[in-house]
Amino acid sequence: MERVNCVIYLDSKLIKNLDRDLSRCNLDISVIIPTVKILDKRIKGKEIYQEVPLLLNYGFLSMPKKDLNNESLRDKIKKQISCISGFLMSKKNKPETVSDFEINTTLTMGERLSIYSGLDFNSKEGRKQIKDMYEPNLISAAPIARKLR
Repeated sequence: MERVNCVIYLDSKLIKNLDRDLSRCNLDISVIIPTVKILDKRIKGKEIYQEVPLLLNYGFLSMPKKDLNNESLRDKIKKQISCISGFLMSKKNKPETVSDFEINTTLTMGERLSIYSGLDFNSKEGRKQIKDMYEPNLISAAPIARKLR
């Protein structure tokens, strides 16, 4: 069965309920929300990360192509999945769709933008990679900081 990916509006405060809502509804859909990991805080030397939607209030909904223009199904999805507040509509009053390639590109971008994603903090190589990523920025910012004082 052919599937399409619709662009959806998200309520970022309710994303934490997504897994629960998806398990309760009996629909052939899946929700894709590209996220970035941001260092939130450190407690006793342990770093706590927060996952934030990369596209702020947008995500993707994968559904069968035959259901794309079914307005009553879209309303049912909005009611059953609390974090979905609506669908991005085109000028022809049809849901906007994106390709799998565009979604994969967005997910890859989210992994690259995540702070320290995939790096091992405890290994010497991981610490060197972190230093190499941020050292050029620190060196280039130093003259600006001196001028501001």
